[in-house]
Amino acid sequence: MSETDILYRALENLEMLTKAALTVAYDNHSNGHTWDAMLDIQFGTAIGHFKVDVKTNVYPSNVAQMVEKFRKEESLLVAKYISNPGKELLETQGINYLDIAGNCFIKNDKGIFWHVRGQRISKEIKETKHKSFNKNGIKLIYALLLKEELINEPYRVIADVANISVSTVGDILNDLRESKFLFQVNKDKMKLDNKPALLSRWVTDFHQKLKPKLFRGKYTLTKDYQWGNWKQLDLGNDAFWGGEPAAELLNHFLQPSIWTIYTDLDRRSLIHDFHLVPAKEGNVEIYSLFWKLENRTFVNTALKTVHPLLAYADLIGSGNDRNFEAAQKMYAQYLQDIIE
Repeated sequence: MSETDILYRALENLEMLTKAALTVAYDNHSNGHTWDAMLDIQFGTAIGHFKVDVKTNVYPSNVAQMVEKFRKEESLLVAKYISNPGKELLETQGINYLDIAGNCFIKNDKGIFWHVRGQRISKEIKETKHKSFNKNGIKLIYALLLKEELINEPYRVIADVANISVSTVGDILNDLRESKFLFQVNKDKMKLDNKPALLSRWVTDFHQKLKPKLFRGKYTLTKDYQWGNWKQLDLGNDAFWGGEPAAELLNHFLQPSIWTIYTDLDRRSLIHDFHLVPAKEGNVEIYSLFWKLENRTFVNTALKTVHPLLAYADLIGSGNDRNFEAAQKMYAQYLQDIIE
């Protein structure tokens, strides 16, 4: 479905639900940013003049990349599909949105305020699921986002770096190509395409399909290492901070309230070496590695953190406003140059 189709289907449903008069204009509207259309709304004495950006799918990870653009203008995000967590985050950030079914949050200072929920998308335009976003695909996409040149290596090399079976590589790459996330530059070279959308989808599916399988339990730090003293905890060479502690170590922005550690060390080592105490409601969360420990390009060995890409995903997935702000800073400092 094209962006034009998405826009007109969404506006058709909005017009039916609100009985407002909607007029679309196309022009090169750019004030530091490019917009897809202009939308004029007339609803009794209320009026609106919105700059419109059209997307296919919107998840919380998309929102982190678009906040600055939408906050500066009277604007409207129109999308085929917006996840419920995405809608909640857009509302929290004060960003107007409209999905193809007519669900919306649209507000301005000239009398317009619509908040529609519960409209369902028709079966024929529901999101197509990508085969590449299974457990192995998520691992491979992570590796490719960090090392795009890996995509042109032999399958055995790709599989080794991504920590997956060689037999799965071809199917994943073919599906990425069919999904327009991968294109053939020439006979011998491929490149990733539409990387912001790929990152967004990866973050969502990482939290839904892979991260829950990595979870190993909750603990608390002993009193000697709680709060400000947690930085004194020696993780050695086999464990790495993720999420909130990674954000604090990488960009000095966030005092953690939840400590995330990625490691394959056993329970005894966690208790004895890391001074952790098992606790059902603990604030230390332990996850297994999904990459090979010897692959040091996936971690910051000096700071003992996971790569900023994984820390970013942890922060986005938490649903916490403060963590969302930290994720934005993480993206700008470490990820923007490799994604955009």
